[in-house]
Amino acid sequence: MIENALGKNGISIWENARGYDSGRVVSMDDASVAKSIGKSVTCSRDLKDNGDVWRVLLQLSDSISRQLRETRLTAGLVQIYIRMNDLESEEHQMTPSVPVRSGYELAKHGLELFTKHHRWEKPLRTIGIRAGRLLPEGEGLQCSFYCDAGREEKRESTEQSADLLRGKYGSDTVKRARLLYNTLADEVHSDACSFHFMVR
Repeated sequence: MIENALGKNGISIWENARGYDSGRVVSMDDASVAKSIGKSVTCSRDLKDNGDVWRVLLQLSDSISRQLRETRLTAGLVQIYIRMNDLESEEHQMTPSVPVRSGYELAKHGLELFTKHHRWEKPLRTIGIRAGRLLPEGEGLQCSFYCDAGREEKRESTEQSADLLRGKYGSDTVKRARLLYNTLADEVHSDACSFHFMVR
């Protein structure tokens, strides 16, 4: 009878109401494995050009990159989310030629997606970036002819050092030079923007 009224979901509701669950028992200590890690921000003012978008993507990507390093994962997919000031939104994604973890590389792919798909007909209010198709570090890593492995190792080492300093002395201890005198970047760290964490 409940199936007739509610369809397939009716059975599930009935089973859950009675405590029936055929799933495996999981310890509370078991951490679920993230399928993606992302972050978005709604700013107090509209983003009006690619420079604004680049600075916000750098801030968000650095945070995602830290989480990827902490969990020893790399991203096989980069996705951006944008919402205009009239609340219309878009999502776009790409598969990088090699898995990425660096904040700079995530932001670069995000900006590439943005410039390819967004036409600036309206100002933006919200932007987000997500690292998806997460892989254990080193897995699926294959350098192309155009890949500079030495440069990537230096970038990774620099970002790990910055993580240590931020962890010890606070998140504003180390900043990218591009973000030093930028009020929009300051907004991203202040209460002027609301953050949305996306972990799936």
